[in-house]
Amino acid sequence: MKHAHPATILLAIAALCLVGCSSPPSNSGRFIVPAGQYNAAIDASRDVLTDYRFKIERVDARSGIVTTGRKQTAGIATFWDREQSMLSQEFEDIGNRQLREIRIDLAPLASQPEQAFAPDLRDLPGDFEGQVRAIIYRRHFVGTRLQSEDVGALARYRDPLIDYGGSYNVALERDRMLEARIARDIEQQLATLTANSDELASTDN
Repeated sequence: MKHAHPATILLAIAALCLVGCSSPPSNSGRFIVPAGQYNAAIDASRDVLTDYRFKIERVDARSGIVTTGRKQTAGIATFWDREQSMLSQEFEDIGNRQLREIRIDLAPLASQPEQAFAPDLRDLPGDFEGQVRAIIYRRHFVGTRLQSEDVGALARYRDPLIDYGGSYNVALERDRMLEARIARDIEQQLATLTANSDELASTDN
């Protein structure tokens, strides 16, 4: 009896793990922070991004901003990464040198526009809204040209005046499925932090 090739087994496992993730969740990277939970939302945002193995670059609780550095993944070859939401992304990332960068912004809800430019958001009452933005970058090497109609295709050219040893990152698109997943995880983490805080307060009393 023939045994399945390890690569075939790996692909099958990945396909099973990603079933049901082919369509974006409905919250579009947004989440609500109830009144009094602003600081907990900053902590939850940082914790979730760390769980995704992103390196935190900036945590500005005063302005409601959390950002990460650009994290490269090789898709299915780095199976421990969690950025991919569907199997096609696994193959796209393994076939291209792609990176993702995350930014989370917290702001008062639209019903409180007079608070939008407050000098310190930590002092504000009321509910907040969070927005997750995940940008996909692709490493572009000098001497190749990205195609406008097919981002997976490349054309090669040569200019005698250019040094072809360099490379740079090109922003491709937002990863809205990842945005939605991170927003959902922040909401869950926020709920857990709040529950733990309430339990500790009741114990102290």
